[in-house]
Amino acid sequence: MKIKITFLVVVAVALFGVSAAVASASTFLAASYPVLVKGAATNIQGFEITGAVSVCEHATFMTGEEGGKDPTGPAETLLIHPKYTGCHVSIGGLPLTAATVTTTGCNYVFHAALSGTTNGTVDIECEAGKSIEIAPQVVGCVISVNGTGNTGLKAIEYVNEAGGKVKVNANVTNITWKATSACGLAGKVTEGKEAKYKEGKISAGDVAELGTGPATALSEGFKGEALDAIMVE
Repeated sequence: MKIKITFLVVVAVALFGVSAAVASASTFLAASYPVLVKGAATNIQGFEITGAVSVCEHATFMTGEEGGKDPTGPAETLLIHPKYTGCHVSIGGLPLTAATVTTTGCNYVFHAALSGTTNGTVDIECEAGKSIEIAPQVVGCVISVNGTGNTGLKAIEYVNEAGGKVKVNANVTNITWKATSACGLAGKVTEGKEAKYKEGKISAGDVAELGTGPATALSEGFKGEALDAIMVE
C-alpha cells in the first residue's frame, strides 16, 4: 500500500504540479487552474421515491454556477450545479407524464475518492427556502429534495478516462424527499428517506423505471475553449 500511494503521488506531482502533501489525499486535480468543469449525462438519469419514478433523458453538471466558483487548485470537494431536461414521471406504475425539474439555488457537493472505488459521496446543498423540484403534469404535484438529511450520500464512483476526462457513476441511496398530497402517492405518503438516484429507463409500456446500473456522466475540464485535463486521485 505504501508503494502504491507513493507511486500515485509521484504521478500526480509529475502531471499536475501539486505538492505531495495535497496529492496523497483523495483529491480532484486539473492540469492548470482555474478550471471549468463540465459534465454531461451518458445515460438516462433516474430518481425513485415510494410510489413514483422520475427519469430525465438529458442532464448537465457544471462548476461556476449558482454561487459556485471554478476550482482554483486541488480540492477534496467539487461544487457542481445540475440541470435536467427531457424529464418524465410515472406515479403508481402508470404511464409517464412530462415533468419539469427546477434546480435553481441548489448544488451537488461531490467528495473525492480514489479512481475506480465506490467510496465517493455527495451532498445536496440548497439556499434557504430552495429545493430541487420535480413537477409532473399533475395539478399541485411537486416532489422536492433539499439539503435536509442529504449529506454524505453513497455511493459515487470516479473513473479516470483517457484524454484527461473523468467518468462519474452514481448509485445513490437513502435520499430524503418530500411530495405534496396532490401527487396521490400510494398510502398518501408525502415524505421519506429511501429515495434512489441511478440509471433510469422507460419501459415498453411507457412507464418510468430504474435500471440496474448507475446514472453516469462524463466530465471534462476547460481552460477557455481548450481542454484542460482533470483526474481524481
